[in-house]
Amino acid sequence: MQLMNVGQILLPGASEYERKCQRIDHEILARQETVHLCSDSPDGASSPAAQLRQISADLAHVYGDPSSHASLIRGFPVPWVASGAPRVRRFFIGRTDPPPLIAGPLTEPALPEAVEEQYYSVKEGRPAPGGKARYTIGSYGPSRHGVRSLTQRTIARLERFRQDLDWMMFDAPPSREQLAELDLWVDPASDETDYDGFTAEALVAGIRVVACRTAINRDRLADGSGFAVPIEDPNELAHAIVTALFKDEIAGQRLEAAAAQSGRFNPSVRSESLLRLYNQILHERSA
Repeated sequence: MQLMNVGQILLPGASEYERKCQRIDHEILARQETVHLCSDSPDGASSPAAQLRQISADLAHVYGDPSSHASLIRGFPVPWVASGAPRVRRFFIGRTDPPPLIAGPLTEPALPEAVEEQYYSVKEGRPAPGGKARYTIGSYGPSRHGVRSLTQRTIARLERFRQDLDWMMFDAPPSREQLAELDLWVDPASDETDYDGFTAEALVAGIRVVACRTAINRDRLADGSGFAVPIEDPNELAHAIVTALFKDEIAGQRLEAAAAQSGRFNPSVRSESLLRLYNQILHERSA
């Protein structure tokens, strides 16, 4: 595989999932390739396209939603990769920019999801399951669409028969130390485009997981590694939470399945797919 010069572009408002991907990709790729993080300059003097020219990039990788930032992705001088397509300009006369190659964890070709390496060490210090006076549930992103509402409705149902549960809502992704203190991780996602549930991190950390059945969570929970529930169903969510916390035999089977498949989230797996994709693009460009 040839050495390459990659320009990364992190768009404003990029999701936590996209920001995580950018960090992981930069850390892994920089060990063997040249990687530059380009950004929109505050004074507008240097656009991402101009920066790609300045660094003589071979290709670009855009992190974030291209459909919301047409001015920042215009005029790229090199092929580019993104997780979504830019908005098509209607009634435009003149030269049109080439579209990106769309690649994400659920596309073909796929870019596997990766988890930062620090979370793999959480399970090493976790205590064995046992009776506790109180149990702590964690979730990320009360500002995510529908999360606060579904959480509140689920808590109302749980409180009818359990008074020993505390539910923590993290405004930022929890550190490995914070995650290690939890008994259960819940992703109350209600939007198919929302990948920010932090579910993969909880799985590799050895935390019991309950997640709403979005497409990305169905992929994350493959092989029975957690408890999947319908979207927007507080009754099923409450039932799954109780099962995950208090039926140790069933929960133990889920944890074993999660441990068996945790390697799929290793950053090296994503980087191998990423390099194959980049080299395919460069090969097609030179052909």
